[in-house]
Amino acid sequence: MAILRPEDYNVAWIAPLEIEAQAALHMLDHKHVGQFPIGRGDGYVFQAGDMCSHNIIVATLPAGQEYGTGSAAALASQVKKIFPNLWFGLLVGVVSTLPDFFFVISFTNCV
Repeated sequence: MAILRPEDYNVAWIAPLEIEAQAALHMLDHKHVGQFPIGRGDGYVFQAGDMCSHNIIVATLPAGQEYGTGSAAALASQVKKIFPNLWFGLLVGVVSTLPDFFFVISFTNCV
């Protein structure tokens, strides 16, 4: 399987629940096949693709992990650590806010 380069991705789409991640993946123009070089013990799930020529990662919690603002904040922190060239992040789903790790647009607040 190909190794994907984290520095090539500039948009983070945080979807804490699996169902939210699946919806996000269906919105991508293309899915990138491969995996990111993640260290041992990093249980977060990162999937990649592109939309309108922007490389996007979709980050979600591992199956069975408790979700909430704390878990989403931990996920956002890990995303920021692994992907150094992020322009912005999107948080989509039932978790409505994150601390100021990076600029986040929360669609649950836009409805």
